[in-house]
Amino acid sequence: MVSLEHFKENQNNRAQGRSALAETDVCLILEGSYPFVFGGVSRWTQSLIADCHMFDFGVVSIRPAGETARSLYPAPANLVTFDDLCLNVGQARPWRLTPAQIAQFGDLLCDLATQGRVETVSGLLRFLDRHAPGSNAAALLNGPSSWAVIRHCYDRLVPGASFSQFYWAWRVFFGAALTVLRAPLPKARVYHAVSTGFAGLMAARAALETGRPVILTEHGIYTNERRIDLMLADWVQDSFPVSPPFAPPFAPDGAPGRPQDIRDFWIDAFASLARICYDACRIVVSLSDTARREQVALGADPGKCRVIPNGVDVDRYGARGRKTGGPPCIALVGRVVAIKDIANFLAAVALLRADIPELTALIVGPDDEEPDYARECRRLCTELDLDNTVQFTGTRPMSLSESQPLVLLEAGAAGVACVATDVGACRDVIMGQADENPPLGAGGKITRLDAPEDIAAAIHTLLSDDTLRVTCGAALKARVMRALLGRQLRWRNRNQQVKTFVHSANVEVMLRQKPHCRNIMGSFLNQTLRRPCCPRNVASFAFEAVSPIEQFSGFGRIQQ
Repeated sequence: MVSLEHFKENQNNRAQGRSALAETDVCLILEGSYPFVFGGVSRWTQSLIADCHMFDFGVVSIRPAGETARSLYPAPANLVTFDDLCLNVGQARPWRLTPAQIAQFGDLLCDLATQGRVETVSGLLRFLDRHAPGSNAAALLNGPSSWAVIRHCYDRLVPGASFSQFYWAWRVFFGAALTVLRAPLPKARVYHAVSTGFAGLMAARAALETGRPVILTEHGIYTNERRIDLMLADWVQDSFPVSPPFAPPFAPDGAPGRPQDIRDFWIDAFASLARICYDACRIVVSLSDTARREQVALGADPGKCRVIPNGVDVDRYGARGRKTGGPPCIALVGRVVAIKDIANFLAAVALLRADIPELTALIVGPDDEEPDYARECRRLCTELDLDNTVQFTGTRPMSLSESQPLVLLEAGAAGVACVATDVGACRDVIMGQADENPPLGAGGKITRLDAPEDIAAAIHTLLSDDTLRVTCGAALKARVMRALLGRQLRWRNRNQQVKTFVHSANVEVMLRQKPHCRNIMGSFLNQTLRRPCCPRNVASFAFEAVSPIEQFSGFGRIQQ
């Protein structure tokens, strides 16, 4: 573990001799991840920077207030700037507005949270530059004028809902947004956001203020993950009756339904930020076609969308020997956090053990990210009498939200049959896509969400039938190998696509390195930045769905 001060000092030392006004080649904009959280996007970011050593990188890391800022990764030699952007509003001398300015500012904030238009960000930036030059978020959120703006937004956004809840929601959301809009913007030749949300808002600002290429990679669909968080959140008290699972504020035919509530405000606000980011970016990348369709449904231009799937080092995993004999063992590989749905896995293990008493179940992943949830899981484990069955191993998915989980690809490369819930691209990985030719067969089992009995039955079927389990493992390995071999054989066509891609978008930050083929990202960047590139064979690194800042203020703790 590296102190944040030491991490920043390394960047300062590497930046010596460079002009304070110099720009980096690529500025990565992250939220709730690198370098403060292990795994996932952080691992991907570290590998991305280190492998593209021919370019200088800058990082803007957005994190919530109250978090301990300690870097968990050593700074790569080519990471020359690092900005730790803490969403801490703080205190400052309040500003004063006229009634007309209050209405204008309030309307701009409401549009930011509802309309999803880049023009709103542009108008908000112009308003702040004209009426509040040099003011920070603290000045903008305090004082009589701010109180009037809050009331204006309340009347427009959630009339009739709990005002006290809206007050804090307003301060948290718009405090974060204004912090991002007023923070120093690093200079770079390409800006690369690694999620929508507030990282995407800063990317949109970069596009407006610099005119430089901006792209987005979503490892998971940020908006959907925030929607899940908010549907499950008990800190949001509904002001109006809600019909399960989550009644919309308006009926499908457009007729008025229940009034807009605080939960709706949060969901709409994150959806609006996503549309702003999609609109501002020249390229929108996802890991699977399922995720691409979700992006389009959320407002992304289909012409901008690209799918760059995860890759995996098949030699590394395929060469590992398999142990035989001993009691049956299953493993969930993932962080011990709510969005990974660990509790349902434990419920499934309890059902399984009734038929397989000698079962061993491993939960492989860090448990320090959501300590309260981790304690709940351990308590549930004891209540279900699983303390001698389940082992929490720590460090490295059964999930409520998953884009294209690396764990399935790694297991497939090793020939291990898998069970996964029906989210993201999991069905495509395990069962194969509809146009798979020739079909390879199932690589395991797909189950419903929130159905421990289905999970238990699927695992039991695989554990009790050695032939089926081996056949599924072989099918999954063949599917992974075919996908990777196909990418390698299509390299010439891919290279031509890259050239067309670059020509049309003027940006070429490739977000996935392909196993056993050239470092496409290096050649991609080279065509825009006009710098020498030395392609090399690399093992790819690609990761689980990202859940950037899950919680600040009412939300609690960051999620990755």
